[in-house]
Amino acid sequence: MSQWLNLNNQKKSMSFRKEIKLILDPRKSFDFKEMILQKGAITLYPKRDISSLYFDNSFKKCHKDSIEGSLPRKKIRIRTYPGEKNKIYLLEKKISSPEGRYKSSLKIGTKYCNKITKYGYFDRTYGILFRVIYVNYSREYYKFKNFRITIDKKINYSLYKRKTTKQDTKSVIEIKFNQKDNENLIINSFTNKITRFS
Repeated sequence: MSQWLNLNNQKKSMSFRKEIKLILDPRKSFDFKEMILQKGAITLYPKRDISSLYFDNSFKKCHKDSIEGSLPRKKIRIRTYPGEKNKIYLLEKKISSPEGRYKSSLKIGTKYCNKITKYGYFDRTYGILFRVIYVNYSREYYKFKNFRITIDKKINYSLYKRKTTKQDTKSVIEIKFNQKDNENLIINSFTNKITRFS
């Protein structure tokens, strides 16, 4: 068996969607939340903490592709939910393409998780990937009309090999919708302050 754990052939769940991401200061984030609630948004799931460990190759190709907006591109991570009693590990791939974004999610056991974090993960596009950065935050979930909306707060970043943590004072709002919906109308319905968040 190869030293690099390759789970590409295991069964995964796959979804297709488009996303709009907004970066707002805390006050505007609060105003946004109040706006959608007043318009009839409902809480979809209870708020929870999320921890993600992102992987990249030695050339930081995943990060560079994200910054440059290259298509297609991938983000590969292991996600956990620290506050939940039954701890699970999800190996996730977010694939951005001209048609939209695909997200595959594979539930893995502790043994597989430990092997990936220790030895790395082999991806057909990027080669051998190693653990790079932790991202932790608190997420709220809402449903408004045909949209799924998440609001991320208390966002912290820490490089895997360092103990220092950087806290982001901004909130990140993500609006998910079906590819057949009119993206311009959706943007105008919420805000025209659109930016890429990586």
